Amino acid sequence: MSTIALCSGKGAPGTTFCAINVASALRRSGADVLLLDLDPAGGDIAAYLGLDTRRGLYPLLRMDAGVPEPAALLAESEERAGVRVVCGFPETSALSRNVDLLGASVKRAGEDRSVVCDLGRVTDAGARIAARADLVVVVVRPDLVSVLGAERAVRGLVSEGVARDRICALVSGVERRRPADVSEVRTALDLEVIGSVSLHRPSARKSLLSQMPVAKGPLMRAFDVLAATVRQPRTHDSPKEVAVA
Repeated sequence: MSTIALCSGKGAPGTTFCAINVASALRRSGADVLLLDLDPAGGDIAAYLGLDTRRGLYPLLRMDAGVPEPAALLAESEERAGVRVVCGFPETSALSRNVDLLGASVKRAGEDRSVVCDLGRVTDAGARIAARADLVVVVVRPDLVSVLGAERAVRGLVSEGVARDRICALVSGVERRRPADVSEVRTALDLEVIGSVSLHRPSARKSLLSQMPVAKGPLMRAFDVLAATVRQPRTHDSPKEVAVA
């Protein structure tokens, strides 16, 4: 099927929140989806979704030195809103830096289903894992610090072999009163922008408190359109933007 890796430069732009909701939207569109937390520094998906940290990728890799079979990954997963979710690493470890093993795990898991990976802030290890993905989405806020971090992330991805035409941007936290921000981010990064998501505080807060993906309202609709955009062919010159009031 397809593998989508979400990552960021710096500034905590909401990569984990976006990864969770892109996965949920893909599931609503009919895809069989596996969400993997592959942040080498220790991910937050377990905290966001209230998962059992005794399960997941870390204990599985500690018990099995080889590339885990998809069935083994699914056995370690927990279900949230129809999405199978696999916890990642509690902290940086030798296993989290085993790029070949993690990259092979991602490709094998994506043979029969759509896989969404949260890579967190781009590192050398994360960039090499991203090179195995079909699409790499850099999540960025429309502010100077986040854009500069995204520029550095893109350079790191390209230096590790990720083709630039497989990298795109998702702008989060867009304010309705500043619609030009998305175009400015696109120009600054020279990347296709596949979507922009406004910060809708009531929906985001309810999602975080319930430890589930957003279930209604403008944020859910935004991610539904974004999921449809991800599944369609994209061109660098004709970006499709998803805006939320």
